[in-house]
Amino acid sequence: MYRMVLQSLLDRLLHKIVWRDSVTEPIRTFVLNTVTYGTASAPYLATKCLQRLADEGKNSHPAAADMLSGVDDIEEGKVLIKEMIELLQSAGFSLRKWNSNSKELPSEVPEDLRDERSILELDSSSSSVKTLGLTWEPSTDSFRFSSPMWNESTEITKRCVLSDASRLFDPLGLVGPVIIQAKIFLQDLWKQDCGWDDPLELQLQEYWREYRRNLASLDGIAVPRWIGISRIVVAVELHGFCDVSNKAYGACVFIRTTATAPLENLKKNKKSLSTPRLELSSALLLAHLYEKIYKQHQRYCQMLLLGRLNHRYLLAFVVAI
Repeated sequence: MYRMVLQSLLDRLLHKIVWRDSVTEPIRTFVLNTVTYGTASAPYLATKCLQRLADEGKNSHPAAADMLSGVDDIEEGKVLIKEMIELLQSAGFSLRKWNSNSKELPSEVPEDLRDERSILELDSSSSSVKTLGLTWEPSTDSFRFSSPMWNESTEITKRCVLSDASRLFDPLGLVGPVIIQAKIFLQDLWKQDCGWDDPLELQLQEYWREYRRNLASLDGIAVPRWIGISRIVVAVELHGFCDVSNKAYGACVFIRTTATAPLENLKKNKKSLSTPRLELSSALLLAHLYEKIYKQHQRYCQMLLLGRLNHRYLLAFVVAI
């Protein structure tokens, strides 16, 4: 991504490298024309380019201009994919690793640009450091967790605990009540004023090993990604909760949404009919039914009006209808 963003001519003079293939060759100086990974400004410049692109494309590509978005149906998804690819390609960006919680939408993307994985890692950890990974499962449209692999043979020290705690990746705060236990344990170690590499007491070492083993239980937790916001929502409420103890305090917010009708068909976006409208529909059905039966059995109705149809025949006639 960075290599597709050009730097201004003045800034390029500040991005030079010297190079030679061997000690016998003369040193050559190269000027880097594009944003370089590792510089402090690289993330800002790349992100700013996306923001500028979205601003310039809000009229020609309105769906794609809202980069953080979703859609309510397949047709909207097709439009979003088309606009995203066109808008990003206009700036030299090629979008890859497409995936969706819909089985139909990925077919709109060229095969070489799709991501066929069933589980997608959402954390930015490198392969050398395995964190408590936040993953997305497209088939169920839910977030899941993958616990780290621990080295059970090492002796537990304060440095070891700090290293383990830093590997717990929870950007959305979904497992905050679990991770806070690691932070509380670290606070207790600071109070004991133990050295970084001094082995902890056996009881504390066993506590930390047990904590690491229990983290594996998070692998079975699934959190729905969709929070219920769509066009059919008529009201959105925010409910906040907080609590405190002598060791920690925290807060969370829940979103409560109200749809237009409890029995609404979300797939076809059809609203359920009201009772008065259903009563009118049933009355219309009765009128059509009466008209059809009257024409087909006019002679029997005339006999009824003249008193020539006995009650037993009338009952049988009504039941047959």
